[in-house]
Amino acid sequence: MKKEKGITLVALIITIIVLLILAVVTISAVNEGSLFAHSNNAAAAYSAAQEEENTMISNWLTELAKHDGTEKPLTFADVAGKYYVWENGEKQENSWVILTDTGDVTVYDPSSGITEEQSGTYTISGNIITETLDTISFTGGSINDVLIKNRYSEENGRKKLFQYFQSWSDNPSGVDMNVILMTD
Repeated sequence: MKKEKGITLVALIITIIVLLILAVVTISAVNEGSLFAHSNNAAAAYSAAQEEENTMISNWLTELAKHDGTEKPLTFADVAGKYYVWENGEKQENSWVILTDTGDVTVYDPSSGITEEQSGTYTISGNIITETLDTISFTGGSINDVLIKNRYSEENGRKKLFQYFQSWSDNPSGVDMNVILMTD
């Protein structure tokens, strides 16, 4: 008699029974372990966290708008005053800038070699104040057509300007001066 190759009916029945047992165990584990409930809870927690994050971002943007001049545009009256140069946290008494409520600016800074007061005008856009000075004279020369940018903010009741030279006629690309100006 010739041997035939293949699976027997008994082996097939045993395989089906094992698969049924595995299916029953898997289904009961899913139901008893509350896998679907856990996934639904995780989705709800994610949605709540996302909503909380969106609320925080919205609050931050609102606060930022208060400080960047978009909520309340600055006026000349807001920024008018005498601003002293502050270096390493100390006020430099003889170095100052006066901004008036009519858009005029006067600069005096003997510490940098400027020998006389300089004047010009300024404009405001948001919280950026742009000063335009015709000439700044100092020992050994002068620079012409000076454009200075200031970022306005308030700190502990003081008006504060972060100032840098944007450009001048001999150096149109400008240089960052990192000068801090603050009122008393």
